[in-house]
Amino acid sequence: MLILVLGRPQATDSTRQQIHDFYLANIRFINNWELGGRFGPSLVGAYLMDKSRRPLYRLAKSTSVWERRIAIVATQHFHQERRS
Repeated sequence: MLILVLGRPQATDSTRQQIHDFYLANIRFINNWELGGRFGPSLVGAYLMDKSRRPLYRLAKSTSVWERRIAIVATQHFHQERRS
């Protein structure tokens, strides 16, 4: 996941979508506080900044504590952007 985060800033829009989709497709492997909390804002929140928030709603309604955590921490990116 660190490779995805480090490659994201210089990626094209298409590649950013692929990174976001890859992260969500492999969300079942995110099974601790660090993986969800550290990477959710930069991989999910950053991608959704100017897009529909529907993926966050789906994650927030999940029975998985990790998916709900990602939904919450992903919104940190929105708040960071406002302060900048």
